Amino acid sequence: MRRSLNWSIAAALTCAAMTHPSDAEAGAVLGFQGITNNNSTDVAIGEAQMSLAVSDEGGGLVRFQFSNSGPESSSITDIYFDDSVTPTLFNSPIYGIDNSVNGVSFSEGASPGSLPGGQSIGFNATKGLTADSDAPVSWNGVNPGESVGVILELTSGHQFDSVITALADRSLRVGIHVQQFASGGSESFVNGGGGSTPGVPEPASAIVFGVGLLGAGVQRLRRRTKSQEVAAE
Repeated sequence: MRRSLNWSIAAALTCAAMTHPSDAEAGAVLGFQGITNNNSTDVAIGEAQMSLAVSDEGGGLVRFQFSNSGPESSSITDIYFDDSVTPTLFNSPIYGIDNSVNGVSFSEGASPGSLPGGQSIGFNATKGLTADSDAPVSWNGVNPGESVGVILELTSGHQFDSVITALADRSLRVGIHVQQFASGGSESFVNGGGGSTPGVPEPASAIVFGVGLLGAGVQRLRRRTKSQEVAAE
């Protein structure tokens, strides 16, 4: 049975997590990369405007907030999860959908059931973990300036850290189908890229990289300070 949640939209996460290790578990922001190329302009628009914020809701719940920053005409109409972790990360069906943004309305179960073009990168939509916008689909999808939250429930033995790890090693992938481009076409996207195309750096890697740079900087500062103290003696 569909459980619709009217929770407030989580604040957008920023790259501050990369410079504050204590915030690493708060979540991550991911970009999308096209896996179809019906129209190169539409692919570029989707890659520039679509994003996904992943956050820990507590109680074993994880929020996936899909946003369209705009301004170009486009609408996220289908959402898919490929959960290939063993044992699976999430229970199905979807725990809840946050339709609290006016003009957005999604329900469990996507049509088509598989991400269009997903077969080219081996993307297998997990049964029970798909959603799409209600008719009229483009109107009720995620248009410029809008977002929708999909809340999933972790299976026993998994923590939020498991989600970040799975996103980084791509054992968890998230796909979207975007319509309502000005061209009249549609395109599919997967978080961080797909196939042999280099992807956007995954959040876990970015956090580790940022922390590494911070640590290296601290060590250099300590060595410089120590050298100055020795010279002054």
